[in-house]
Amino acid sequence: MYMNKSIISEALGVPEGIVKAAMLVYDKIIEELQTTRKNVKGMSVEVDLPKKEQLIVGDHKFNKIELEVNFHPMENEKIALASMAVRGGLSFSKLNLLKFDRSEPKTIRMGMDLVTSPKFKKSEILDYLIQNKKMFIPILSHELKHGYDMLKRKFYTTKEHSLYLSKTGTFFGIPPIDDFIMDLYYTSNIENLVRPSEVAASLDLEGIPKKDFVEFLLSNEVYSRLKRINSFDFDKMKKEVYNYLPRVYEILGNEGVEVENDDQAVEVILKAVMITLGTKSLSIFADIMAQEPLEKMLGVFKPEKQKIVDKFYNEITRFGEDYEAFFKYEQNKMKQVSSKMMKKISKLYDYIKDEKPTEEKSIKDWELHHKINKPKNEQYYFNMKTLKEYLKTI
Repeated sequence: MYMNKSIISEALGVPEGIVKAAMLVYDKIIEELQTTRKNVKGMSVEVDLPKKEQLIVGDHKFNKIELEVNFHPMENEKIALASMAVRGGLSFSKLNLLKFDRSEPKTIRMGMDLVTSPKFKKSEILDYLIQNKKMFIPILSHELKHGYDMLKRKFYTTKEHSLYLSKTGTFFGIPPIDDFIMDLYYTSNIENLVRPSEVAASLDLEGIPKKDFVEFLLSNEVYSRLKRINSFDFDKMKKEVYNYLPRVYEILGNEGVEVENDDQAVEVILKAVMITLGTKSLSIFADIMAQEPLEKMLGVFKPEKQKIVDKFYNEITRFGEDYEAFFKYEQNKMKQVSSKMMKKISKLYDYIKDEKPTEEKSIKDWELHHKINKPKNEQYYFNMKTLKEYLKTI
């Protein structure tokens, strides 16, 4: 049976038209910067498409793409992409489901955060974008696929959304721990849905022929990261934490936690990773579930909701104080997911017409992303009681 490229692309997780859409958005950003006379503090880019040029992404037609670009001046920083994200409204639907705002189904809204030097010039932004075209288009394709998924899926589960967001808002400043959290984020289902589109954009942009696909794959950042995640070893990571004891003791000191020796310090900080991720997940989950005034004020849920909250609580606390069991569980899960995704990406060989890439993550620079979004007082959690007590303080 004959299958055209659009059918193959969809089967591989790459909606037809998505790479073209990413290129059009990129070109519009460049055009806006080239034509504006003023230096910029931020910018909004709108791509309005006439009927004949509407973007067909999979089985959806989009006639408008909006992108808000925010600049974050920081001392001792060069221009760099911190993160990019699709901005779509989520609202509580019923019990444990979140539905997407579909009031404007033909519009995709995105945001981009760029870190700059304090006195940056428009020309520097333009040069950076032009020089990094091979990075930006795959990322734009990645984000457009998120927008596509929002329209296609219609719903997220509250559990899925809470676990996802808990990773994006957690940063310890200890590289092996932060890498682990980033890897959890990277292998989440929400992110995995967009990986093929990201890699496909690189294939199209650099014109990789089939004969060079294996070489491309081995040097591609997405595939390389998945391969590294696949070889993650908790025991090795634990040893690496000892290289950052000053930061470990800084966190423990700030939190008023006393330890007797380095071994105990490392164990306490690793346990804090487990409890912090669990507490933040529960916090997000409970906040979403609390829709009624009484629920928001007192944290008192109706029986059907309380049953769902209790089930989620039991799931994220199932390891008790055993942080090693938690890390080993996540290790096995990441191995399974990364293996599956590497296989899926390798099937993009069938996507190629006959035509070198790079790729990037939604959060391009994990540390810069957290510099921008860091709360005034970062909270870490060391006591399992925190999870149960949280429900009383919503």
